[in-house]
Amino acid sequence: MFKKYVSNTAAPTGTSFCESKGERYYKFRSFLKPLVCGKFAWRVYFMNQVNSTFADGSVSWRNKSGGNFKILSAKIFACNSIDENYEPESFVRVTFDNSEAKDVLSNERFWSDEFVFEVKAGQFFCWEWELYGDEIPYNVEPLTSSFVFDNGKWTQTQAPMPALFGIDRKVKKTVAFMGDSITAGCGTGKDKYEMWSARIADMIKDEYATWNLGLGFARGDDCATLGSWFEKGKEADVIFLAYGVNDFLSGPYLSKWASGGMMIKTIETIVKNLRSLGKEVIISSVPPFRFPESQRYEWMCVNLAIPRLAKMYGCRFFDIENVLDSEPFKSDYIYGDHPNGIGGAAVAERFKEQFFVNGIWTI
Repeated sequence: MFKKYVSNTAAPTGTSFCESKGERYYKFRSFLKPLVCGKFAWRVYFMNQVNSTFADGSVSWRNKSGGNFKILSAKIFACNSIDENYEPESFVRVTFDNSEAKDVLSNERFWSDEFVFEVKAGQFFCWEWELYGDEIPYNVEPLTSSFVFDNGKWTQTQAPMPALFGIDRKVKKTVAFMGDSITAGCGTGKDKYEMWSARIADMIKDEYATWNLGLGFARGDDCATLGSWFEKGKEADVIFLAYGVNDFLSGPYLSKWASGGMMIKTIETIVKNLRSLGKEVIISSVPPFRFPESQRYEWMCVNLAIPRLAKMYGCRFFDIENVLDSEPFKSDYIYGDHPNGIGGAAVAERFKEQFFVNGIWTI
């Protein structure tokens, strides 16, 4: 299914939080920018699990189960701008096993039925659904605008949404970007799609489909459990890994911060398992951050080791640290701790220099 229906937005759509608020009714709207415009057959995919640990992991953690809830209805429509009060003249009703409603079980993963939908150039698409239940996973640091209908009006919120908005489109390869908030795009403007992952996605969209699996506060150690997050990434043909900052700053789930050796083991675990599945892997250096001095040396050791690790496993290496750091191994970021739009453009341009050879993308 992931080969037929490929991601059609550069927005991060993973899950990093899930807490109990008691069973209740919700009506959400989320606005997203498509990568490719036109009329396509679509399906959406949902995973009722938390992908990565948030903050200290006391409330929400990697592979945490979502609760039982019910989809009462779901629809999608195109719009010229982000306007929570917009009432579309037409929309497409989305169904599940030929029914508007669906009971979603804890940890369940499922696809919608196929539907045909058109988004024109310059438009956004809006995902709207009505839910009833509790403990529904969502992204606590979204880069897109979402709203909940409460007390007779739409109010901005953090909303659950499908993990993948897929369209039936033939592409050369599918590419997944896996990392933390720097991959997701925190530090860039909401709804602006100025993060490096989105800029790269836009550059290569004629030949490749991309899936932004970056998440705020995420650790590589979460992915190395080979749980829900890894299971998303392994569906792609090419996986770009950019882990490490939060492993050093916050540490693996309920642990102290990672040493360089622990971080290399984490990256190797992910790479080894992806390569055993026949996947192509691009390993990034760990982005710069103003680490405490002891952690800076651990970070430096990891970035010295990653190119050799990449060579050992037949992977390609991308040096994001060299783009974002003020000078090699200083860990003094140029474009902010979370790169702004200018930083996103710089990373995307370096990616193009490396992978666009003689007028051909070589990803």
